[in-house]
Amino acid sequence: MQKKLLTILAATLFTASLGLAGNSVQAAETRENLAQEKMKTIHKVIQSPIEKTDPDYYKTINNLVYGEVYQYGSKLSDGQKSLFHIVAVVATNNSNSVAPLIQASLNAGATPLEIKETLYQMGPYVGIPTVITALEEANKVFRKNGIKLPLPSQTTVTEATRAKDGLQVQGDIFDHTRIAAMRANAPENQQHIMREYLSDYCFGDTYTRGTLDLQMRELITLTAIASMGGADPQFRTHVQANLNVGVDKNTMLEALTQCIPYIGFPKTLNALGSLNHMIPENTPLSR
Repeated sequence: MQKKLLTILAATLFTASLGLAGNSVQAAETRENLAQEKMKTIHKVIQSPIEKTDPDYYKTINNLVYGEVYQYGSKLSDGQKSLFHIVAVVATNNSNSVAPLIQASLNAGATPLEIKETLYQMGPYVGIPTVITALEEANKVFRKNGIKLPLPSQTTVTEATRAKDGLQVQGDIFDHTRIAAMRANAPENQQHIMREYLSDYCFGDTYTRGTLDLQMRELITLTAIASMGGADPQFRTHVQANLNVGVDKNTMLEALTQCIPYIGFPKTLNALGSLNHMIPENTPLSR
């Protein structure tokens, strides 16, 4: 009896702290039911060593991820949301722990190509070694699922066209006049970074690839930068880039929400502050 009363009290305090309306116990039960339902499809066959050793925490995090985070928003599909879970884990240098999320992403409806392209997109931002470790984990999961490797190539450029095509997509996203000025003003000893590598590799080799459109690529970049933390100017730049390619604030919020369990609240609130700085709440949420 005492245990039951403590459970009800804890649920009441938790839901009240979130400002949920109605009966708090019922709301807590609904959250757990939502988590259980989502886990039947997304979290199936995933085993965690803490399930038996730390059942309370296991339940807490699953209720958060599957009962709340996955439930938030309606602009992104479960498959798309799952990709941002991968982004957050990889961007926080936990690539060796990403395998369960790769499986969950497949369960949620993301395709192998979407998963691979998400990882490729992160390369210019989190660094090549981090992505390679994540790719090795993804390949293990793909083989277990009978997915033949390598996947079909999504490259659209050649060595002869990567510079031109990269500059084109860079200008399409950020404004051609602005990019031309940035390249012209780059100090001579830094032009190899600000001109060749940035335009050719980041945009030519990466943003031009198939499977993911510019909107999804920009959302991946935005959440990767938020997950890394400490890159506020670049985060704000990519908030504007998202707007430029047609992504509204609510969709950015939906993608950012998916990262919360993996990056924590300090990074989340910092990113939220930058997002609100760029798009105050008293302005239209879409363009």
